[in-house]
Amino acid sequence: MLIPCKHKSYAEKVLDILPGFMPYVCLIFANTREEAANIAQTLRNNKQKVVEIHGGLQARERKQAMRQLTNLEESYVVATDIAARGIDIEGITHVISCGLPNELDFYIHRAGRTGRAGKDGTCFLLYHEDDDHNIKLLAKNGIKFVHRDCKDGKWRNLKPYGSKPFRANDQHEKEIAMKLRRKNEKVKPGYKKKRKMEIEKIKRQERRDYIRAQIKAQRKEMFKKRQIEKNQMKQK
Repeated sequence: MLIPCKHKSYAEKVLDILPGFMPYVCLIFANTREEAANIAQTLRNNKQKVVEIHGGLQARERKQAMRQLTNLEESYVVATDIAARGIDIEGITHVISCGLPNELDFYIHRAGRTGRAGKDGTCFLLYHEDDDHNIKLLAKNGIKFVHRDCKDGKWRNLKPYGSKPFRANDQHEKEIAMKLRRKNEKVKPGYKKKRKMEIEKIKRQERRDYIRAQIKAQRKEMFKKRQIEKNQMKQK
């Protein structure tokens, strides 16, 4: 199941979808230990009991987490790929992938942690716009996604991923066309085709600029969190 995060963080989107299913064990994958720690803490802040497994844990914390996993004490397990490798967790009914790993094969391993031995399993892939290329690669390799979203515990179907919505009156496109028309006052043969290509070029550039701005904002937010953590450690 492919789920758009849009302007929300992975942690916020995980909270959105949790009311939409009842897991026995749900394994939540993050790409970094910082991300895993943030997701786990967000769930705890919202009264969810979580087992946390990543490289940032101290030996005592990791030992406690392993005991909780063995005893299946909690329904939600937040982990990184490396930390979860080789750990056998029984009864995984759901897997949430918060973004895609750099090595796409890892995503297949994530999904393969559920639906074993003929049992049913559900995989959720939470994505942002910069995951587009890798999502399309997975689709080309035979991975079939259902595009959905969840609000207030209710699922709704979205248009198939990658399908371009038809807009009879795209105001933004009209504004771009007006600018181009003023720029090129003389009408030449084939101008409609050329104008359409120019409009698409401008829209692609705007999309790239938007993605860059999103990445920059995420990095800035991550840097601020790290600085806060460092200051808190110094105070201790």
